[in-house]
Amino acid sequence: MQCPNCGFQNMPGSEVCARCSTSLQLAVVALDVHPPRAGKLAKQLRRVAPIRAASHKYVQHADRIDRARRIWALVWRLIVPGWAQWYRGRGRHGAMFLGAVLFFAAASVYNFGSALGDFCIAGLFTAHLWSIIDVFNDYFPKEEFGPRFARATLAMLLLGVIVYLPIYNAVENFAQPLVYTGDSATLHNGDVVLVNYRYQGTLWPRRGQVVLYETHVEIDEGYWGRERQIYQAFGQRIDRVLAVGGDHVRWVNGLLYVNGQLSPFRPLNPNRGPQNFETTVNDACVLILPSTLNAPDMEPGGNVWMQLAMVPQSSLDGLVYWRMQPHSEFGRIQ
Repeated sequence: MQCPNCGFQNMPGSEVCARCSTSLQLAVVALDVHPPRAGKLAKQLRRVAPIRAASHKYVQHADRIDRARRIWALVWRLIVPGWAQWYRGRGRHGAMFLGAVLFFAAASVYNFGSALGDFCIAGLFTAHLWSIIDVFNDYFPKEEFGPRFARATLAMLLLGVIVYLPIYNAVENFAQPLVYTGDSATLHNGDVVLVNYRYQGTLWPRRGQVVLYETHVEIDEGYWGRERQIYQAFGQRIDRVLAVGGDHVRWVNGLLYVNGQLSPFRPLNPNRGPQNFETTVNDACVLILPSTLNAPDMEPGGNVWMQLAMVPQSSLDGLVYWRMQPHSEFGRIQ
């Protein structure tokens, strides 16, 4: 039996230490196994007005509300890359993600309609997604791989549906890239242009607009000797609207007069216009000289050529308004 004071080993059963006379008896503490209970009056008051239980529930509810408020304040900031990091006090990480997203956004716009532009769009989406995953990993640092993977997958789906799918639909309708496959004084083979298929303004179509239109014409010219001449023109073409329904048009030595006034507009290939002609544009039609039509044997100003020039408004597919590539000619199509 070791003395707690001097450490001397005493014989078992000793009451005091043989060296320093310190008592070796253990202290005895009496424990009350019957704690005080509430009286009858207190119990009745608790039943009538359970203030303590209500206050406890209120504190728990307030904690849940505060936690949900903090989470939602974080979640809606995820729409802007890097904002949630700044909210969490990680400004350097937020600046890094925001810079990456802005870089890929600018590069995708500059190279829109090319393979490099598609790569930049994928980089934009990836950088935005990683900024969201970084916030979740910081907010839930001790989670295992399974919950993190599930949260990342959910974030990817929601980000695509809420943010990027509406952007894609808007681009698809108002800024669809198209590779030009002809050659003219304004557009060249391989140029990438943007086409607005949905909203062209209240005055549509109007003179001077470059449009994408559908050609579906088959003209039987009859027999020339033993051969029968049939002209067929199908597919989409790009050219300029020179006049609208009801306009009186005269083309004199390369000059266009519309309703007696000299027009500043010319077809995309002005050298392929006729020498002289005069006509009135049919209602519900527009005048688009087929200057980009690759038909060297077709006489400009002839019967077939003029029938191709009368394009129904229902055949207009969209407004061609911007050239994306080549970069040296980036800008609005005049």
